[in-house]
Amino acid sequence: MSGGKPISPYALQEDIENPKRFMAWYLAAIPPPPNSKIPFPIPIPVQLLEWASELAWKAGFRYHPDLATVWKIPLKQRLGIQDPGRWVERDEYEKFLESQDTPQLSEEFEEEALELLKDLKPELYQAIRNATPADRNKMLSSIDPDVIDKQIRFLQSLVKDRQKKE
Repeated sequence: MSGGKPISPYALQEDIENPKRFMAWYLAAIPPPPNSKIPFPIPIPVQLLEWASELAWKAGFRYHPDLATVWKIPLKQRLGIQDPGRWVERDEYEKFLESQDTPQLSEEFEEEALELLKDLKPELYQAIRNATPADRNKMLSSIDPDVIDKQIRFLQSLVKDRQKKE
């Protein structure tokens, strides 16, 4: 949430402070005008996304989630920014957010899980520590949600075991 308003899940996967990526999620599948004869989103080739995003940045465009009145939700999970999505009003967007079964983890749990990861997989630990929030979201979005859920449950059990020993 930013300014009390939700941020598009697509924008969360990008670094909205990076001129080359801040609009890539939008430009990848621009919606056709309502009631038009164009049945599909208007895609920009992936090779042009960074150029077009940077050009918009240089022209003064910025993403302001606090000014948003519509949000893009996925038509199909796991298609990433190429998913044409559906643009909806706040009420429908909030229902969409509630329907997502994403485990919410406390910062304390995340820190403990990272400490365990540091011992188990030092390279992965370092990659996560060095990643920006947008990079972390990209990593997560490329993994099957069932795998993430299993890994979280596994880490939760390891954290509990570690706490019992202390």
